[in-house]
Amino acid sequence: MQTKFHLSGDDITVERVQDVEPSIDHAKLLRDQPQHGRDFHHKWHLPNVMIERFYLEYAGREAAPPMDTEFWAFVDKKMNDPNYAKFRTDNPSNPFHLGYRK
Repeated sequence: MQTKFHLSGDDITVERVQDVEPSIDHAKLLRDQPQHGRDFHHKWHLPNVMIERFYLEYAGREAAPPMDTEFWAFVDKKMNDPNYAKFRTDNPSNPFHLGYRK
């Protein structure tokens, strides 16, 4: 992840940039693999910049809350959006595919 600082008068803007292509490729590789067992199936693979983006959305302008189970439930809900399908490691369109979790 790359961090850039932009100065404009008294204001500082922080820009975080990351190439997400390796994460998309990794998710695609995992999507094609069977997942064994009943618990703890891998549902998605996110790069750090996406986790940070979701965290900032989750926190809003409040004091930074912990990244607890409530935060990860928020992220899991966001991952149901079709715009993030390329980061999924399961196959939700096929309920008989190993790794499908509701």
